[in-house]
Amino acid sequence: MKKNAVMYLLIIMLILLPSCGKKEARVFDPKNYRYHDGVAWVQLYKTYFFIFEMTDGVVCIGKDGVEIFSIPGITKAHVSDFCNGIALVKGQYIIDKTGTVIHDLRDELNVEAIMFSNHCFDGFIFAVTEVNGVEMTGVLNSNLEWVVEPTSKLNDMEAEYHFLYHNRSNGYYDVLENEFIDKDEFRMRFLMRSFPESGLIFLSNAHSLSDAPSERLFTYTANGIKGEIVLDRSCDTGFYNRDLEMVLDLSCYPSAKALSDFRDGKCLIEFETEQGVTYTGLINLEGEFVFIYEGKYVSYNSKKIRFKDCYFDWEGNCFEEELN
Repeated sequence: MKKNAVMYLLIIMLILLPSCGKKEARVFDPKNYRYHDGVAWVQLYKTYFFIFEMTDGVVCIGKDGVEIFSIPGITKAHVSDFCNGIALVKGQYIIDKTGTVIHDLRDELNVEAIMFSNHCFDGFIFAVTEVNGVEMTGVLNSNLEWVVEPTSKLNDMEAEYHFLYHNRSNGYYDVLENEFIDKDEFRMRFLMRSFPESGLIFLSNAHSLSDAPSERLFTYTANGIKGEIVLDRSCDTGFYNRDLEMVLDLSCYPSAKALSDFRDGKCLIEFETEQGVTYTGLINLEGEFVFIYEGKYVSYNSKKIRFKDCYFDWEGNCFEEELN
C-alpha cells in the first residue's frame, strides 16, 4: 500500500514538474533575421571557460522576435526554412510550427530528405533512397506521395529557390514542371517567379556581355533572394513589368538601388551622385521624388521611413521623433 502511494506521488510530480519549471519565452531582435512563412531560425551559442564558443541548439521565432519553440543539440544546418507550416529537421523529421514532429521519413518511408545548404524548402521533399542497391533521388510532396519516382538524374541537386534546382550532370531542373531546362530558361523563370505583388521589379544594369555585346546582364534582389537576367542592350536600369517593359527609367541615377517594393505607387530608392554623396528618396511612377534626404538611412515599415536623426512617413512628411 505504501509502495503504491509513493509511486502515485512520483507520477504526480512528473506531471507537475514541466509546468512549474517552464521558462519564459526568449526575445530576439527581429530585424536581424530572414523570415520564411512568418518565422525564422536563430542559432544559439554557449561560451565555455570564457573562451570556447559552441553551438547550443536553435530557436524558432515569429516576426515579433519572440521564441515559439527551440530544438537543443543541433545547428541551423540541420533545419530547413518553413513552408506552408512545416519544415525539415536533420533530413529525417517533418515538424510543424509548434515544433511537433508530424512525420518520420526514415520510419515511414525508409528515405532521407536532402538538407540544402541554403536551407531552401518549398514544400517538395527531395528524398534519397536505395533502389536495387543504387542510390537514387525522388521528389515527395508534403503528403509524402511520390511526385517524381526515384531516379539517378536528380542526384546531387542544389536548390536555387522558386522551385528551381541544379546539378552538374543534367543542368537546371524545374520541379513544378518536372523538366530540365537550359540556363537562359532558368534565368527567365527565376525572374518571373521573383516579381513582388506590385508587379514591378527593379533591374540594375550590371555590365555588357563580352561574348554578346548586343546584350546586358541585369541583377535584382527580391525577398532577399538575388537573381540575374540577360536583356537587350537597349534596356537600362529601372523598374520593369512582367512583360519586361520599362515602367520607370532610373538610369540617370548612378548606383541606384531599390530599398523597397512599390507601395501605393511609391518606392524608396538610394543613389549616389558623381560627387560621392549618398541620397535616399521616395519616388513615384512618374519619376518625381516625394522627398530626397541625405541623412543616413536605417530602415522602413508600413508607417515610417527611418533615418538616423529623423523619420518620414510615406507621404513625405518629416518628423523629429518616432511615429506611433
